[in-house]
Amino acid sequence: MIRILLYIFYYVLLGWIIVKIFRAFSKKHRSATARDFFQDKKKVVEDDKLVKDPFCNTYFPKDKALVLNYLGEFYYFCSEDCRDKFVSSISHKSN
Repeated sequence: MIRILLYIFYYVLLGWIIVKIFRAFSKKHRSATARDFFQDKKKVVEDDKLVKDPFCNTYFPKDKALVLNYLGEFYYFCSEDCRDKFVSSISHKSN
């Protein structure tokens, strides 16, 4: 009788361990769900700080932008390369 109970306990414990390992593995490698997508979107909407790069027309978070104040107007750039190209195009237009 004790032997049967030990076997049952052993198989239940083994099954529990396998389930835990499977769940840990599937959480690390799962793809993004719709809920995750909308939570990320909500965060961006809450921040409400997307800006558009005037050179490449890319939208990106304002806190990641490089800022240029030109003639009292602020321009936001996604990279130094876009900023430099924008400055170069302005200097060509003014000449």
